[in-house]
Amino acid sequence: EELNVKEIYYFEYLNRKICVRTKKGKFSMRGSITRLAAKMEEYGFAMPHKSFSVNLYHVKAIRGYDMYMMDGSVLPLSQKKSVQFRERLSQFLTEQI
Repeated sequence: EELNVKEIYYFEYLNRKICVRTKKGKFSMRGSITRLAAKMEEYGFAMPHKSFSVNLYHVKAIRGYDMYMMDGSVLPLSQKKSVQFRERLSQFLTEQI
């Protein structure tokens, strides 16, 4: 079954596997999150933290270093990546309009 990019909320690197959180549930796969994140950038994904690559389309809000996702998850935004990530998010939102 084909998985649409829009249905993916985020990827999380956990226990040496990549966990894919989607509208249809959770899947896991092997690989490097950094490499995956780089591939997913053109589909509107960005890394708020070294263990996550999120679909900017599903980011609901950012409060401090907590990021609220449309599926109810709260993900960490690392201090180091905060400025760059916020810029990328507002650029993405501008493109959507």
